[in-house]
Amino acid sequence: MTRTMTRPVQLRNAAICACVGTSLFLLAQTASADSNLTVSERLAAMNDYVWHHVSCGSDGCQSGLIDDDVAEDWQDWQQDSQACRVCPNRWYVRADYLLWWVQGNRLPPLVTTSPLGMPPGQAGVMGEPGTSVLFGDQRVDSDLRHGVRLTLGRWLDDCQDWGVEGHYFYVGAAGGGYYADSAGNPILARPFFNAETPPGAQDSPLLVAFPERIEGQIQIDTSSDVHSAGVLLRRNWLRDCRGQVAVLGGYRYFHFRERLVIDTSSMFVDEAGPIEYGTHLQLQDRFAVQNDFHGADIGLSAELQRGRWSLDVLTKLGLGGVRQRLDLAGRTSVAANQDLLAETSTSGHYSDTQFAFLPELGANVGYCVTPSLSLRAGYSLMWLTDALRTGDQIDLAVGASGGHSQAFLETTSVCVQGISLGGEWRR
Repeated sequence: MTRTMTRPVQLRNAAICACVGTSLFLLAQTASADSNLTVSERLAAMNDYVWHHVSCGSDGCQSGLIDDDVAEDWQDWQQDSQACRVCPNRWYVRADYLLWWVQGNRLPPLVTTSPLGMPPGQAGVMGEPGTSVLFGDQRVDSDLRHGVRLTLGRWLDDCQDWGVEGHYFYVGAAGGGYYADSAGNPILARPFFNAETPPGAQDSPLLVAFPERIEGQIQIDTSSDVHSAGVLLRRNWLRDCRGQVAVLGGYRYFHFRERLVIDTSSMFVDEAGPIEYGTHLQLQDRFAVQNDFHGADIGLSAELQRGRWSLDVLTKLGLGGVRQRLDLAGRTSVAANQDLLAETSTSGHYSDTQFAFLPELGANVGYCVTPSLSLRAGYSLMWLTDALRTGDQIDLAVGASGGHSQAFLETTSVCVQGISLGGEWRR
């Protein structure tokens, strides 16, 4: 039997509930605030928001914002407004539901098979005629993920020249795997290359299942998750009736981790074979990596306003160090007649710190529903330039003693991107 498994995302429902709950709260606050307003008062409140939000006092920006019936009232209000055009909204909260992807983890060939009739010494050997890869030699964990992003900000002055904001996002753990046994695939093997084999000699993979000799199964589990947090100081640099450009600077934390577990279980059923009938062999290999980025975050934010519609674009660059950690663990047990004959375990912990960049790009389209609430939809892209991934730590070249022939801590990059749907509430 062979099947590809997809593990349920444990925090998916929690993220969805958080976003839905936040949206309901914002809508309730908006409805409560607007319930006592007449239609004309609501229109005036909206015009007041748009006027302040774009920080504009020229006649050329009034077109399309108000009706002709309230033009005189608008002119009176304009004359009474202060030079810095005070905006009553000091606080803002954004909540976004995320539909994101993480760049898939490239794995080497981990499970192979061969046609029936292949000799045991050639079964599952990479490069042999008929040998095929059942799992590996591809990217995994690249499915759509669900998450949440929260932002809390406050303007430090009435003119909204200086502001500070904190943000956090979490992309739920996504995982999958693979399972196969001798009932569905009579020949199963884990390929490897003997680094000490003389040129021209035949490599011998580990047979997990073989007809009339070995019955067995193999299971592989993979998982990964991402979250990030940061604090930014915002300074509005350029501003007119069409929009504004702000300079950003602050601190960014970014966390990415992955896990890979390979479990095999085999029972020898050849009564005439060299290994006692009924002997069980169990192997487990565990790979876990963790990347923690800490650094400075600088960038620009631009916003374009057209009536109730807005478009904001964000570009940032994180510069700092990424703390990388690799945890390896292996276990082997041999049992016969329900007696444990031998058990060995190995483990290793490796760590390093590398300088890395963390660029970020984002764009959002917004629609102002009320003076206090806007709906948003956008796209975001982040890219950590130096990261550990489990697939790069698997070395198929093994020496006679069982040790790997190359050093660990092979680094690559990881990309996170996707769309977001949410809202912003101002107070």
